[in-house]
Amino acid sequence: MIKIRSVRRLAGLMLLLAGLQPAPTSAQPRPDIPADAIRVPCCRCLDGHQQVVNINTRTAPWQVGSPGSTGVQPVVAAGNVSWYPVPPAGWVGPPGNPTAVGDYTYFIRIYVPRCTIPGRVILSGRFGADNSARVFLDSGQIAASQGTPNYGFLQGSITPFSTPVGPGVHTLRVVVRNIGGPTGMILQGQLTFTCPRDLEQ
Repeated sequence: MIKIRSVRRLAGLMLLLAGLQPAPTSAQPRPDIPADAIRVPCCRCLDGHQQVVNINTRTAPWQVGSPGSTGVQPVVAAGNVSWYPVPPAGWVGPPGNPTAVGDYTYFIRIYVPRCTIPGRVILSGRFGADNSARVFLDSGQIAASQGTPNYGFLQGSITPFSTPVGPGVHTLRVVVRNIGGPTGMILQGQLTFTCPRDLEQ
Protein backbone atom coordinates (compact mmCIF):
# COMPACT_ATOMS: atom_id res chain seq x y z
CA MET A 1 0.00 0.00 0.00
CA ILE A 2 1.32 3.42 -0.92
CA LYS A 3 1.60 5.71 2.05
CA ILE A 4 -0.39 8.95 2.11
CA ARG A 5 2.85 10.92 2.50
CA SER A 6 4.22 9.39 -0.72
CA VAL A 7 1.00 10.23 -2.59
CA ARG A 8 1.28 13.85 -1.43
CA ARG A 9 4.92 14.04 -2.58
CA LEU A 10 3.98 12.58 -5.97
CA ALA A 11 1.14 15.09 -6.36
CA GLY A 12 3.46 17.96 -5.45
CA LEU A 13 6.05 16.81 -8.00
CA MET A 14 3.39 16.62 -10.73
CA LEU A 15 2.25 20.18 -9.96
CA LEU A 16 5.85 21.39 -10.08
CA LEU A 17 6.44 19.76 -13.46
CA ALA A 18 3.19 21.20 -14.78
CA GLY A 19 4.40 24.67 -13.84
CA LEU A 20 7.54 24.13 -15.91
CA GLN A 21 5.62 23.27 -19.08
CA PRO A 22 5.54 25.92 -21.85
CA ALA A 23 2.47 28.09 -22.11
CA PRO A 24 -0.26 27.04 -24.54
CA THR A 25 0.44 27.81 -28.18
CA SER A 26 -2.15 30.62 -28.13
CA ALA A 27 0.19 32.57 -25.83
CA GLN A 28 3.17 32.16 -28.16
CA PRO A 29 4.05 34.87 -30.75
CA ARG A 30 2.03 34.40 -33.93
CA PRO A 31 4.20 34.17 -37.06
CA ASP A 32 1.39 35.56 -39.25
CA ILE A 33 1.46 38.93 -37.44
CA PRO A 34 4.35 41.19 -38.59
CA ALA A 35 6.60 42.28 -35.73
CA ASP A 36 6.29 45.94 -36.80
CA ALA A 37 2.47 45.91 -36.96
CA ILE A 38 0.61 48.55 -34.96
CA ARG A 39 -1.55 46.57 -32.50
CA VAL A 40 -4.99 47.52 -31.26
CA PRO A 41 -5.71 46.22 -27.72
CA CYS A 42 -8.84 44.30 -26.74
CA CYS A 43 -11.66 45.54 -24.52
CA ARG A 44 -11.54 44.25 -20.95
CA CYS A 45 -15.05 45.16 -19.87
CA LEU A 46 -18.37 46.59 -21.10
CA ASP A 47 -17.85 50.20 -20.03
CA GLY A 48 -17.85 52.20 -23.27
CA HIS A 49 -14.14 52.90 -22.81
CA GLN A 50 -12.40 54.55 -25.76
CA GLN A 51 -8.69 54.55 -26.58
CA VAL A 52 -6.58 55.93 -29.43
CA VAL A 53 -3.49 54.40 -31.07
CA ASN A 54 -1.57 56.92 -33.20
CA ILE A 55 -0.06 56.06 -36.60
CA ASN A 56 1.50 59.45 -37.38
CA THR A 57 4.39 59.76 -39.81
CA ARG A 58 7.70 60.41 -38.02
CA THR A 59 6.60 58.34 -34.99
CA ALA A 60 5.02 55.14 -36.39
CA PRO A 61 7.12 52.58 -38.37
CA TRP A 62 6.25 53.71 -41.91
CA GLN A 63 8.16 52.23 -44.86
CA VAL A 64 8.39 53.29 -48.50
CA GLY A 65 9.06 51.75 -51.89
CA SER A 66 10.34 53.89 -54.77
CA PRO A 67 9.29 53.76 -58.46
CA GLY A 68 10.81 50.81 -60.30
CA SER A 69 12.10 49.18 -57.11
CA THR A 70 10.91 45.97 -55.47
CA GLY A 71 12.58 46.78 -52.14
CA VAL A 72 11.28 48.91 -49.27
CA GLN A 73 13.05 51.08 -46.72
CA PRO A 74 12.11 52.92 -43.52
CA VAL A 75 11.08 56.49 -44.26
CA VAL A 76 13.25 59.43 -43.25
CA ALA A 77 12.33 62.96 -42.18
CA ALA A 78 11.77 65.30 -45.14
CA GLY A 79 10.85 68.92 -45.55
CA ASN A 80 10.17 71.74 -47.97
CA VAL A 81 9.16 75.34 -47.39
CA SER A 82 6.04 74.78 -49.54
CA TRP A 83 4.76 71.78 -47.56
CA TYR A 84 1.96 72.59 -45.12
CA PRO A 85 2.48 71.29 -41.55
CA VAL A 86 0.02 68.74 -40.14
CA PRO A 87 1.00 68.38 -36.47
CA PRO A 88 1.71 66.24 -34.58
CA ALA A 89 2.79 64.28 -37.68
CA GLY A 90 5.84 65.23 -39.73
CA TRP A 91 6.69 65.07 -43.42
CA VAL A 92 8.63 61.98 -44.50
CA GLY A 93 10.19 60.69 -47.71
CA PRO A 94 12.44 58.00 -49.14
CA PRO A 95 16.11 57.96 -48.06
CA GLY A 96 18.37 60.10 -50.23
CA ASN A 97 15.66 62.62 -51.17
CA PRO A 98 15.03 61.19 -54.65
CA THR A 99 13.26 63.21 -57.33
CA ALA A 100 12.29 60.44 -59.74
CA VAL A 101 8.93 60.70 -61.49
CA GLY A 102 6.45 57.97 -60.60
CA ASP A 103 4.61 56.35 -57.70
CA TYR A 104 6.13 56.09 -54.23
CA THR A 105 4.27 53.62 -52.00
CA TYR A 106 4.28 54.31 -48.26
CA PHE A 107 2.78 51.71 -45.95
CA ILE A 108 2.25 50.62 -42.38
CA ARG A 109 0.74 47.39 -41.02
CA ILE A 110 -2.10 47.23 -38.51
CA TYR A 111 -3.28 44.28 -36.40
CA VAL A 112 -6.79 44.20 -34.93
CA PRO A 113 -7.22 41.07 -32.78
CA ARG A 114 -10.39 39.01 -32.66
CA CYS A 115 -11.33 39.78 -29.07
CA THR A 116 -13.62 38.03 -26.60
CA ILE A 117 -15.31 41.40 -26.09
CA PRO A 118 -15.45 42.88 -29.61
CA GLY A 119 -15.11 46.65 -29.89
CA ARG A 120 -15.55 49.11 -32.76
CA VAL A 121 -12.35 50.24 -34.50
CA ILE A 122 -12.22 53.33 -36.73
CA LEU A 123 -9.20 54.38 -38.76
CA SER A 124 -9.20 58.13 -39.39
CA GLY A 125 -6.94 61.09 -39.99
CA ARG A 126 -5.70 63.47 -42.70
CA PHE A 127 -2.83 63.47 -45.16
CA GLY A 128 -0.89 65.54 -47.67
CA ALA A 129 1.58 64.65 -50.44
CA ASP A 130 3.87 66.10 -53.06
CA ASN A 131 2.42 65.94 -55.62
CA SER A 132 -0.78 63.95 -54.91
CA ALA A 133 -1.80 60.69 -53.24
CA ARG A 134 -4.35 57.91 -52.92
CA VAL A 135 -4.92 56.07 -49.63
CA PHE A 136 -5.79 52.36 -49.50
CA LEU A 137 -6.74 50.01 -46.70
CA ASP A 138 -5.68 46.63 -48.05
CA SER A 139 -6.99 46.61 -51.64
CA GLY A 140 -9.74 49.23 -51.23
CA GLN A 141 -9.19 52.95 -51.83
CA ILE A 142 -10.52 55.06 -48.96
CA ALA A 143 -9.36 58.57 -49.99
CA ALA A 144 -7.60 60.62 -52.66
CA SER A 145 -5.97 64.05 -52.63
CA GLN A 146 -8.45 66.91 -52.79
CA GLY A 147 -7.89 70.53 -53.76
CA THR A 148 -5.74 71.80 -56.61
CA PRO A 149 -4.44 68.94 -58.79
CA ASN A 150 -0.74 68.13 -58.26
CA TYR A 151 -0.58 70.45 -55.24
CA GLY A 152 -1.45 67.96 -52.52
CA PHE A 153 1.02 69.61 -50.14
CA LEU A 154 -0.86 72.93 -49.79
CA GLN A 155 -3.17 73.77 -46.90
CA GLY A 156 -6.33 73.46 -48.98
CA SER A 157 -5.30 70.01 -50.20
CA ILE A 158 -4.84 68.34 -46.80
CA THR A 159 -7.39 65.53 -47.13
CA PRO A 160 -9.35 63.72 -44.38
CA PHE A 161 -10.24 60.01 -44.32
CA SER A 162 -12.21 57.65 -42.10
CA THR A 163 -13.16 53.97 -42.34
CA PRO A 164 -14.05 51.07 -40.00
CA VAL A 165 -11.49 48.28 -39.55
CA GLY A 166 -12.34 44.66 -38.74
CA PRO A 167 -10.22 41.95 -37.08
CA GLY A 168 -7.08 40.78 -38.85
CA VAL A 169 -3.78 42.04 -40.24
CA HIS A 170 -4.23 45.05 -42.52
CA THR A 171 -1.98 47.24 -44.64
CA LEU A 172 -2.54 50.99 -44.87
CA ARG A 173 -0.92 52.27 -48.09
CA VAL A 174 -0.41 55.81 -49.35
CA VAL A 175 0.53 55.85 -53.03
CA VAL A 176 2.16 59.20 -53.79
CA ARG A 177 2.44 60.37 -57.39
CA ASN A 178 5.48 62.55 -58.06
CA ILE A 179 5.59 64.53 -61.32
CA GLY A 180 9.11 65.84 -60.74
CA GLY A 181 11.28 67.50 -58.12
CA PRO A 182 11.16 66.74 -54.38
CA THR A 183 8.52 64.37 -53.04
CA GLY A 184 7.15 63.57 -49.62
CA MET A 185 4.14 62.51 -47.60
CA ILE A 186 2.56 63.40 -44.27
CA LEU A 187 -0.20 61.53 -42.43
CA GLN A 188 -1.70 62.38 -39.08
CA GLY A 189 -3.87 59.41 -38.17
CA GLN A 190 -5.21 57.22 -35.42
CA LEU A 191 -6.99 53.98 -34.71
CA THR A 192 -9.83 54.70 -32.29
CA PHE A 193 -11.39 51.67 -30.61
CA THR A 194 -14.53 51.90 -28.52
CA CYS A 195 -15.65 49.17 -26.14
CA PRO A 196 -19.38 48.36 -25.94
CA ARG A 197 -21.50 49.28 -22.93
CA ASP A 198 -23.38 46.58 -21.06
CA LEU A 199 -26.68 48.31 -21.85
CA GLU A 200 -25.97 47.90 -25.58
CA GLN A 201 -25.65 44.14 -25.38
